[in-house]
Amino acid sequence: MDQLRFTMSRFGDEWQSLPVGLSGLGVFPGPPAILFAIPVVTAALLDRQVALTAALPDLSVHPHYRPGRWVPQVTLSGPLRYPEAALAAILPLWRPVEGALAGIDLVRFRPVEILASHTFG
Repeated sequence: MDQLRFTMSRFGDEWQSLPVGLSGLGVFPGPPAILFAIPVVTAALLDRQVALTAALPDLSVHPHYRPGRWVPQVTLSGPLRYPEAALAAILPLWRPVEGALAGIDLVRFRPVEILASHTFG
């Protein structure tokens, strides 16, 4: 855990805010399903994920989070047994969003618990 916190803090100090756009919606199929927003995947975003993974070579990483397999996403829901209702509610309101990644969190989940946070720069 100390190595994770150290690495997160190091990158948090080195990295600056990263522009990001959310371009669409997706669903990780279930049950239960998870609704998410899809960021525009850029080389800079993928480079950060590769750098984090490379900095922690002894860490056991779930295959979903390995470079080349990671699906960048912004989780919008908890587990949904019937995601159709959530999609029906959000689709009429959905518009692409422009923003920035301004920090990094170390989380444990299920359930989600933020263990540490660091603002970039």
